[in-house]
Amino acid sequence: IQSERKKLGLQKSDTISLQIAVDSELKKMLEKQINFLKERTNTRKIFLVDKIESKNKILSTIKEKNVGFEIKRENI
Repeated sequence: IQSERKKLGLQKSDTISLQIAVDSELKKMLEKQINFLKERTNTRKIFLVDKIESKNKILSTIKEKNVGFEIKRENI
C-alpha cells in the first residue's frame, strides 16, 4: 500500500480511503488488524469487499492469496 501511495504522488500527510478485495479467510485476518492498517497507511476508511470493479485496482498477494485493492485520496 505504501509503495502504491508513492506511485500516486501522495504525501505522508495525505489521507486515503482503501478498498481491499479478499476472500473470507483473509477478511477475518484483516478485520483484526484494521486499526493497525489505518495508522500505518494514514487511511480514514477501509472497506473489505468481495470484488473491486474499478479499472484502477491494484493486484497483489497476501499469504500466497490474490488480493485487489484501490486507493482513493480523501478530500479534507
